[in-house]
Amino acid sequence: HTGNMLTEEKDEFWEIVSKVINQEFTNSEFKTGQFYEKLKFPKDGKNRYTDEEIRARIKAAGFDSVANFITDFRLNKGASYLLSRPKDPIWKIAHSIGYKAHTHFSSQFKSKFGLKPFEYRKQYLKES
Repeated sequence: HTGNMLTEEKDEFWEIVSKVINQEFTNSEFKTGQFYEKLKFPKDGKNRYTDEEIRARIKAAGFDSVANFITDFRLNKGASYLLSRPKDPIWKIAHSIGYKAHTHFSSQFKSKFGLKPFEYRKQYLKES
C-alpha cells in the first residue's frame, strides 16, 4: 500500500517523504535517523517537521514506526523488481533495495507476502 499512499497524497509532507525514500531506499545505511534528519532539515534549510509530527503522519498512514515504513517501501520495491527483472538473482535485487544480506530480505519478504522471493517470482511471472 506504500505506492498508492505516496502518489495519492499530494500534500507537502508526502511529497518530501516520496522524494527522500525514492532517493535513499537503495542505500543500506539509510535508517530511521537519516529519514528524520532529511524531513527536519530539507535542502532549502527550513525546519519543516518535528520528530513528533513525522511519527504521527507515518502512524496515521498505517505504519507503527518509521523503520517499518522504510522496510515496507523496500519490500514493495523488491516485489516489483522480482517481476520486472526476472533474470536478476535474488541477492542482486536485495542489494539494489538496500539490504546487505539477501537472507534478511528473504525472511522479511516472506513475512509480508507469505512467499519466499523466488516463489513469489515463479507464481506471478507464470500468471502474467
